[in-house]
Amino acid sequence: MADETEKVESKNEDLPAEPPPPRGSSLAGRASCLSFIFLAIAALTIWIIILRSSRDIPWTWGWFALIAVLVLVIPFVVFRAITLWMMGERSRFPDIDYAWRVGVAALEENGMSLNSAPIFVILGAAGERQRQNLMNAAGYKFRVEGVPNGPAPLHWYANPDVIFVVLNDVCWLSQANVMARRGRRDQPKAGASEEPGAEFDFRGTIAPQALTQVSEQSEGKGGTESGTSDGPSAESSGGPAFGAEQLRGTMAPPSVAANAAGRSTAPSPPRTGRLSSQKSTQLLARLQAVCSLIRRGRYPICPINGMLVLLPFEVLSGPRGVVHEVERAIAADLAASQRELRLRCPITAIVTGMEQESGFRELMRRVGRQRCDQQRFGQRYDLRREATVGELEKFAAHVCGTFEDWVYVLFGEKDALSRPGNALLYALLCKVRRSVQTRLGKVLAGGFGYNPGQDEDSRLFFSGCYFAATGAKADRQAFVRGLLDKLRGEQEEIEWTEDALYEDYRRRSLTRVGWVVSLVLTLAMGAWFVYDRF
Repeated sequence: MADETEKVESKNEDLPAEPPPPRGSSLAGRASCLSFIFLAIAALTIWIIILRSSRDIPWTWGWFALIAVLVLVIPFVVFRAITLWMMGERSRFPDIDYAWRVGVAALEENGMSLNSAPIFVILGAAGERQRQNLMNAAGYKFRVEGVPNGPAPLHWYANPDVIFVVLNDVCWLSQANVMARRGRRDQPKAGASEEPGAEFDFRGTIAPQALTQVSEQSEGKGGTESGTSDGPSAESSGGPAFGAEQLRGTMAPPSVAANAAGRSTAPSPPRTGRLSSQKSTQLLARLQAVCSLIRRGRYPICPINGMLVLLPFEVLSGPRGVVHEVERAIAADLAASQRELRLRCPITAIVTGMEQESGFRELMRRVGRQRCDQQRFGQRYDLRREATVGELEKFAAHVCGTFEDWVYVLFGEKDALSRPGNALLYALLCKVRRSVQTRLGKVLAGGFGYNPGQDEDSRLFFSGCYFAATGAKADRQAFVRGLLDKLRGEQEEIEWTEDALYEDYRRRSLTRVGWVVSLVLTLAMGAWFVYDRF
């Protein structure tokens, strides 16, 4: 099961027209000017001393030329070094730099810093509305909330205990999720009857499409309860009979049985486009730029403490063509971020937008507000186990089994059989078994799975998969707070990659070599001084 949420109001202010100009260049310029003046005075003084000295000091014009060149070159080196030290290299993505600087400044204004609290990255937000709804559903009180205000590639949410960085338009997954939503809107309604006015019969196995149709009709009348499981009795005449040969498994809607008999009752889903290689490469570069800023800003401590990957429910219930694109996007984004951060951290998948399903809304109502606010809905994955492709395909069945557990528990409550909404719960269970489980297994295995033959640094710390309602209103929000609490509880389950360990070893070795060389030069200078004097 799972834990979750309260509500926080977000602020919306206009984004400044232009970012403030960088101030590090003026300091670098002053430092380079001072170094030039000092070197020029020192060189001129030595030159005068040599010319006025009565001793025969060997010198050549070549030495003076070399000194003059150094006096001119060293200030430029100082300028460049201070600029890189204070500002870093000039980025190809000024919008990311601006959002980063604004967020860091907001932390400082509120008595925090990048290193003062664990930091978590939320990957795959498909728009401003999804970001705001998700963080509102978290129920946390933030000192820094949604900074910078308005559209931006990343937004900051922080209090003294935790920092969240939500990535909007800096990763491949965000664009794939946007495409999934478009495909969902463009897809024809499944289960529509071929004959106008035709109605489904509720006899035999409950048909999810019919139940959903009934629920939509009841919701259209303004009622808070959405549909019931009541229908014509088994003895009633008329309508198709559900014989044993038509029941595939335990829950097969009419469309499945029709397809098995060679008939197609629904139009084929629209063809979903794929992101171009040029666009995906650019998005991965933007993601690496953000990860680089985090790594340098948090140095020498770990860059992040965990990551949350957003999967809109449209991916699992919409056109099948988008599933493969989402798999590729997740795998590429996680590989790029882990390669840049040089760290393995707990990565949790969350299926958002469950409030769109009337059956899930009924489940939320029956479970109760307190459970929705404090629990999680899904399954944990042991971080100590390798998240191989085969294991995650099996794990998807356990995750979707959460629906079955809850539905059967609710059906077992007192007077449950007479409660309205039972049909919606059963329809939700049918949908999860029929299509969601298979697609979720593909997404988890393709996006998070590890093949033993791959490089060790590509292995991920997969932490689990959960479902959450992330609507705009409190009654459409559930199971978010508990999930974020789980992330915080796993903040120390991190591990440096082999590349990071090698880089650390190389730097330590160079440092030791530098100390040895400095010591040898110091001893040599001391010996030369003693020899020259005595």
